[in-house]
Order: sequence, then structure tokens, then C-alpha cells
Amino acid sequence: MSSYEYMDLFFSLIQVSLGRRDRLPLTPSRSQWADMFDAAVRQSLIGVCGSGVERLPEEQRPPRDMAVKWAFFVNSIEERNRWMNVKCGEITELMAADGFSSCILKGQGMAALYPNPLRRQSGDIDLLCWPKDAGPEDCGMKEVVAYVRLHDRKGQVVYHHAEMHTAFCRAADGRVYFIPTGGVDDIEIEVHYRPSWFYSPLRNRCFQRWALRHRSEMRFAQDGGFFFPQPSYNALYILVHIYRHLFDEGIGLRQLLDYYYVLQEIRHDAVAAESLRMMLRQLGMMKFARAVMYVLREVFGMEETDMPVEVDVREGRFLLSEIIQAGNFGQYDERSQVRHGESLIARFARRQKRVSRFLIHYPEETVCAPLWTLWQRMWRRKNGYIVSK
Repeated sequence: MSSYEYMDLFFSLIQVSLGRRDRLPLTPSRSQWADMFDAAVRQSLIGVCGSGVERLPEEQRPPRDMAVKWAFFVNSIEERNRWMNVKCGEITELMAADGFSSCILKGQGMAALYPNPLRRQSGDIDLLCWPKDAGPEDCGMKEVVAYVRLHDRKGQVVYHHAEMHTAFCRAADGRVYFIPTGGVDDIEIEVHYRPSWFYSPLRNRCFQRWALRHRSEMRFAQDGGFFFPQPSYNALYILVHIYRHLFDEGIGLRQLLDYYYVLQEIRHDAVAAESLRMMLRQLGMMKFARAVMYVLREVFGMEETDMPVEVDVREGRFLLSEIIQAGNFGQYDERSQVRHGESLIARFARRQKRVSRFLIHYPEETVCAPLWTLWQRMWRRKNGYIVSK
């Protein structure tokens, strides 16, 4: 089976999972099912595709042993999501008690848009956080970093977030408290004061202003006890997040599926769509957005009438090839693997070589990437944000 045919069959399974198809174009063999399972692992879509396996007619389902294996993974994903929902509610309550407003970026906030939220594979917690008394032009970085370092002295600090490895739980009195790390409640949290960034100073300034203007646009997850952004906010933010990871690590289909569900939320909102197009032009992202539309059409079967911008086939094919090679967050991209004992200079050179692939597609970000990387390193060193693990 050629790589094209194999991925085409996998895309069909995804569309069955989304309810856009009733069955696969052919009945897969055992080896084809093994290939599709591996693809679902690489793209972090085991849980979602598990729904597709359940929807297939009996004669097209995988062999029993493979179906049992798939169901086991799905059950594990659901259990983790239940735990993550609790933790998102607890950290939201904890931050509020300590004087911070917050909302969950991506993760469980994205899962809330899925027909079956428990089937979306979760990672760590990304929390957009700012002091309740912060001014309209203050991202609250100083206060957030101080808070993170109070609970994790070795937490890495970068331009847009501070990392916090911590643990917390609800005590007998009903309140949430931090507890010592080293147990089953340990969790990685990226505490954001800026949701994302651009390498280009001009585009970055524009995006940070937009983020500050719209940071209070969130809604409450009644069952989870946490806030997450409105679809109109995510329509730009999630696309920026995908764009960012394309340069930094690589992206997988889970991130594109997130965006599929965001666009489903705003497909009848002409105001939100026009606002999105305006910001895409200001941020120089229109070409990338059109490439994403191609992926949404080819992989998820999204109708072009539901898209805020038109499809770019040439750019879309390039983007899809990157997604297939890289897997979720670039974990399977052999072109970008960290070498044992790699020096900072070698790592810088390797990462810039990777970024250079995008020069003819996204020249402004590509050209600015090495300059931004060097500036970020100097900025972190100057402010004492480089710590050893």
C-alpha cells in the first residue's frame, strides 16, 4: 500500500469519527488496521478515532484483539480527561483565591467543543493568567512569574509563559491547597501571561495588543468549574498556536482538529469571520490560514462554505506533508531529533536549519526567527530566567 493510499484510508476513518462518512471506502486488512492505529498514535487521535471504530459497520471493524487494544487506550484517555477536568477546576479556584483571573488555553477548553470531550487526548495544562487588578495594557508578567517561582523555584521562564511543576488538591475543608510534589497529583502547568508570540516584532506587537484587548472573552465550563476562551477568540488564537508550533516543533492533526471544531462554532457568525480575516491580514497569516483550510477539507471533510477564507491547494499540500512527517508536536520528525550531548550552538543551528524550510512560504517569520531566538536568550539571561533543572 502506498503512503498516499494509507493516509487516505486513515483520513476516511477520521471522517467516520466526525460523522461525515458512514463507512470506509474499503475493508482494511490487519496490516492496514495496524498502520491506522500507528497513525492515530502519531497524531494523538486514538480517542477520536476510537469513536470512528465504534461507528463502523461490523464487517469493517478491526480484528477483535486490535479492537480490544484500541478500547483500552480510549478508556485510559477518558480517565485522564476526567482527572484533568478536576485539576483545571482546582487550579482555577486556587488562582482566583490568590488574586488572579485565569482561563484554560487549548487542552480541556478545546475538549469542551468536541461532541465527546473525554475522547480528546490531553497534555499538560496551559493557563492564561493575569492579576485581577492588572491594567488594560498590563499582561501581568512580573506578578505571574513571582507567583510561579514561589511554588517552583526551578520553573523555566520564557517570553510568553512560566513553567510550574506542582501538585494541589482539595482538602477536607473544601478549599484547594498546594501540596508537596512527588505524588500522583503532580502536573506540569504552563502559566501564560501572553497567549503566544510572533518572531516578527511588528506582527508580535499587533498580536499582543489584540490579546490584551480580548483576554476577558471567556466562558465558564459548568461541569468542569473552569473558564476557557470564546470561539471568536480561539478562531485567531488557535490558528496562531498552530502557526507557532509549525516553526518551533511541528504540528499534528490533533491541533488541526481543534481548529475544525472552533470553526464549527463560528461558521454562521459573519461578524466573527470578518474580524478573523482582518486580523489575519494584519498578522500576515492569510497564506497560512488558506493552507489550513486545505487540510481541514482533505482530512476532516469540512465544507468550504463553512470556512472563513478560501483554500490554497499548493500551500495546503506542503503543510499536510509537514504534519504527516512530524506527528503530534513534531515528536516523530526524524529531521528535528535532539542529538545526544548537543551543544547550545549545535541546537541553535539545527533549529534554524529546520525553520529555513519555510522561507519561501512564510519569509517574514523565517527571517526574523534567528534574531528573535538570540534576543530571547539574552533577555532570559539578563533577567535571571535561565535555571538548571
